[in-house]
Amino acid sequence: MKKNVLIILFVFIIFGLVICGCSTEQEPVKPEQTGDAQGEPEEVFHLKYSDWSPEIHNVATISKEALEMIEERSNGRVKITPYFAGSLLEYSDVFMGVSTGAADIVRYVSTMSTGVHDLNLIYNRLFEVEAPDVENLSKVYRELLDKVPEIQKEMEQTGARWLTMRALLGSNLHTANKAVRVPDDIRGMKILCTGENTTWISSMNGASVTMPQTDWYMSLERGIAEGEVMHWSAIDSYKRLEVLNYHTLFGANGTAADAMGYLINLETWNSLPSDIQEIIIDAFQWATDKAEEVNINDKERIMAEAKEKGNTFIELTPEEMQLWAETMKPINEKWITETEAKGWPAEEAFNELISLFEEYR
Repeated sequence: MKKNVLIILFVFIIFGLVICGCSTEQEPVKPEQTGDAQGEPEEVFHLKYSDWSPEIHNVATISKEALEMIEERSNGRVKITPYFAGSLLEYSDVFMGVSTGAADIVRYVSTMSTGVHDLNLIYNRLFEVEAPDVENLSKVYRELLDKVPEIQKEMEQTGARWLTMRALLGSNLHTANKAVRVPDDIRGMKILCTGENTTWISSMNGASVTMPQTDWYMSLERGIAEGEVMHWSAIDSYKRLEVLNYHTLFGANGTAADAMGYLINLETWNSLPSDIQEIIIDAFQWATDKAEEVNINDKERIMAEAKEKGNTFIELTPEEMQLWAETMKPINEKWITETEAKGWPAEEAFNELISLFEEYR
C-alpha cells in the first residue's frame, strides 16, 4: 500500500512539472541568434499567446491579426505561437498561466483574478453615478491606469503587467417574466450573476445564483432563475434573448463594466528590448480598439433584435437611478476600507474613477 501511494505521488509531481514547464520558476525568454543580410547576429524572441475563445470568434480573430502585425513590424524578431480555444490555458487558468510563464501573453478579463488582487478590482466597481458610453469608458480605464500607477504595480507584484485594456459593455438587469424598476422589486427574486454583483443582489434581499454561463439558458427556461445581471454580448453569445423579456437599463453603460485587455508575463516583458515592447503595445492597442468597435455594433444589433421580439425596456428616471446608487455605496465603501487596510490607495483610485466619469460623460 505504501509503495502504491509513493508511485501515485511521483506521477502527480511529474504531471505538475510538465504543466508548469518543468520548473516552478519561469525561464527568461532566451532569444534565438540568427543572421541578417549582412551576416550580423539578430535576436529572435519566441513567445506563446493564449486565448480561451476559438480562433473563429471575432475578438480572437482580431487578436490573431495583432500577433501577425507584431511579427511583421518587428521584421521577424518576434515570433508568437497562438493557442486558441483554451488549448494552452482554460478560462479559469488564464491569470495563473501568465503569471507563472506558462504563457507569455494572454487575453484577460479583470474578474479572472478575483481573490488575487485588491486595487485592480477598481475595474469591477459598481457605478454609483451614470457611466460614460463604452468608447469613453475605455478611455477612462486606460487613463486611470496611468494616473494611479499603483494599479500596474500591484499587477506586477503578481508576475504580470497590463499591456492595454478596454471596457466591456456594461451590465444591466435582464429578467424573464417580471419588470424591475426599483431595488425593492428584487426582493425574493433569483438572479444569475457573477463577481461583485452577487454581493449586490444579496444586499437587496434577492437570491444570487451562480453557475457556469453555459447553464444560464436552461436555468432561466426552467424557472430556476428569474433574471440575470450581464452585458449584451454574453446574452447574445448564449442565445438567452430567447428566454428574457424585460431589460432594466442603468444609463449608458450599466451597473458595472469589467476591463478586458492583454497581460504579459513580467519576466518576458523585462527581457524584451524597448522597441519590441513598443511594437507589442501598439499592436494590442489596435486590437483593443478594433474589438471595441465590434462590441458597440453588437450592442446596437442585439437591442434592435430585442425590440423586434417585443421585449420591454425599462429606462430609469434620475430618482430611480439614485435609489439603485444607494444600494451600491456600502459595497464600494467596504472595498475601499479593506483595500486601504492592505496599503493600496483605493479611495484615491475610486475618486479618480468618478472624476473621470464626469470628464468623459
